[in-house]
Amino acid sequence: MTRQPTPMARRTGHGLRLAALAAGSLFALVALAASSAAAQSAAMLPPGEPPEGPSAAPELQREAIEAVARALTADDITVIPSADAQRRMVGEPFAECHELDCGANVVRSLGVDYAVLVTVWAPRGRPTNVVVTFIGPDDSVAGDAPVEGEGLVAAALSALTTARQRWQASRMGFIAVESDPPGADVTVDGRVLGQTPLRRLVPAGERTVRVSLEGYATVERTVQVAPTREHPIEVTLAAPVEEPDPPSTPRTRTEPHWASWVLGGGLAAVGVGLLVPALATGFGDAADACTEESGGVCARTPRFGAQSGVLLGVGLAAAAAGVVVLAVQPFQVTTVVTPDSATLRVRGTF
Repeated sequence: MTRQPTPMARRTGHGLRLAALAAGSLFALVALAASSAAAQSAAMLPPGEPPEGPSAAPELQREAIEAVARALTADDITVIPSADAQRRMVGEPFAECHELDCGANVVRSLGVDYAVLVTVWAPRGRPTNVVVTFIGPDDSVAGDAPVEGEGLVAAALSALTTARQRWQASRMGFIAVESDPPGADVTVDGRVLGQTPLRRLVPAGERTVRVSLEGYATVERTVQVAPTREHPIEVTLAAPVEEPDPPSTPRTRTEPHWASWVLGGGLAAVGVGLLVPALATGFGDAADACTEESGGVCARTPRFGAQSGVLLGVGLAAAAAGVVVLAVQPFQVTTVVTPDSATLRVRGTF
């Protein structure tokens, strides 16, 4: 039978390794424990029995166990009291387990993350030490603290803190991230850890590590972190390839040029100006004709001379040309605008 760890358990090889692992990353452990506490569950076992000497009085044992249970509950951990745990395991040979050997069976039967065993040492009838042991399906860790004066609860909470740190450390591994160039930001599962070069404890399991630096492409790696092991990650950051901007479609606008209006209007005005004197000259050049058939009445007959004909022809041609120019608009101005330039083009068609 494996016996309960003594108050000297922290000096054993396993305890020293776990304590050393936790000592360098206390802040990270506390932060991770707080972030994952809501997903944890624990079962309280009946009071443990010291392997040497008598146990403390039952009321003192209950006081220590209740203090530990309250602290775990305050951290949003689901705690199953020992009485409830025993009722759930009725008929099992380990239903009343209060030792390390059967603690793993309790964990598997109840489906909790760990079982908690609290042992109050009282070799001379007075409490001297409190040992808090976390028992998992395959391993266990313990923390202990001396009872000073009447501080039984304080000793129980101190032992709990040590046990939790060691428990958390036994389920974490190191990642050591280096980048070229250095100074890149490192995030693990979306939580910023610091800048490279970096060495941190992270929970065991599959972790997504992102390394990013302004001006460089972000690198993402998936790492399977094993407990208590170190995982080196080396990345070379490359500057992102700048893609050329897509060609922009120039904006084009075509409209009549003012020269068309000037030319057409000018020709029309010249034509009208020639038609007026042509008609006036033609009708003004007349002769009186008196014949017998007219009964002595003389009639004035206009005579259309060569000058009037020339003015009339030129006037009609000019007026017609002006109308055609105004209708066709032979002069066009085209404006082409791009993000980098603007072009003005004048085109004439005759």
